[in-house]
Amino acid sequence: MSAARGAAPHPPSGRAAVLAHLRERIDAGRVGDATLVLLRLRKLASVRDMVGEAGVARILESVRERLAELVSPGELLAEMEPGTYALVCDRQDATEGFAERAVAAISRPIALGEALLYSPANAGVCAIEAGVEPAALLERATRALERAMAGGPGAIERVSRVRDDHAVADWEMRSLLEEAALRGQMSLEYQALHATSGVPTLKLEALLRWTSPALGRVSPERFVPLLEESGLIRTVGEWVLREACLQLAAWRESLGLPVRVAVNVSPVQLSLSGFEQIAQRVVHEAGCETAWIDLEVTEGAIVRDFSRMRTRLEALAAAGFKLVMDDFGAGYSSLGQLAQFSVHQLKMDKTLIAGVPADPRRAGVVKAVMALAEALSLDVTAEGVESAEQAEWLSRFPGIACQGYLFSRPLPASAVPRVLRAAG
Repeated sequence: MSAARGAAPHPPSGRAAVLAHLRERIDAGRVGDATLVLLRLRKLASVRDMVGEAGVARILESVRERLAELVSPGELLAEMEPGTYALVCDRQDATEGFAERAVAAISRPIALGEALLYSPANAGVCAIEAGVEPAALLERATRALERAMAGGPGAIERVSRVRDDHAVADWEMRSLLEEAALRGQMSLEYQALHATSGVPTLKLEALLRWTSPALGRVSPERFVPLLEESGLIRTVGEWVLREACLQLAAWRESLGLPVRVAVNVSPVQLSLSGFEQIAQRVVHEAGCETAWIDLEVTEGAIVRDFSRMRTRLEALAAAGFKLVMDDFGAGYSSLGQLAQFSVHQLKMDKTLIAGVPADPRRAGVVKAVMALAEALSLDVTAEGVESAEQAEWLSRFPGIACQGYLFSRPLPASAVPRVLRAAG
């Protein structure tokens, strides 16, 4: 089962060979610095389309030869399937440089007549641990390889116990999220915007919250990305917009005040065909007008798909929504792009506000953003205002709004009317 350096390039094949070798090592106590490396070639289908099976066979033959040169006596080289290989190495450098050398070696161009064939590779690396079953080790390495494949040609992922446990936790949390979405276990809280003086405005941001019966209160930074990855954000996002609009309509009727509510919109929602029609329908069914609603879109999401997002935002603006570029200043957009978007407001990223007034570089960026907003006739909100010094420094900019714990934490809907009355 083992392949010595320079051996004929016909390694054992299949999952069974890898599991048997791992079992032999673990039972014999030969774990030490042993590491399992899974390698996979990319673009074999493209090579087959260009030069046929002969080209694929030439690549696979060359890869076997190159990998055999890397394997020492007592180590394993096995072919899981055409283009996917498993190596079990005893050396400490397997967790550092070995995988890089293996990926580089098998990714080099291969000559076929006058043509050069190229099939880049990825690797997943997993330390072999005593007490862990071979199938579990192979599963860990497989998950690492899948993450590496998603990272692009040449990417390498290493499994750690922490990361592996995190992946399991993600899987469990997705199941709980699905149940929460079906059973209506999510809720909204509202955070008011204030003037730098501390006087509340009639603007609120709706914030999604989740308290799980199993996990307790879960941070949005933890569960929102999982909602986006699973696609649940489409259903949940529509519910958020509807719930916020129903509450807004109730406040406007009971208080007689021109209250506005901002709702965050995920890039996944924006990618939906006809999202602007969906948003209009939800708003009107709740008894609101689109002009009462701010839709917040992150700066990074806009810039990653510039042309499509611009078209979608123009349609939303034409429908009457006010558009807010959230997390502005996080380092994505150019001034030329900003001038082309139909946005009405910039929301400065809290990492910028955290540095004022002490950090002159961040203070300079804030001043530049304010000058830019004035030139483009955009309103500005400063996120993450947590100290009186920050508010006092920001007061030099007329009309800027502040959002942060200095003035108000997110509140349940029942506590909001008191804040709105103070603003009105």
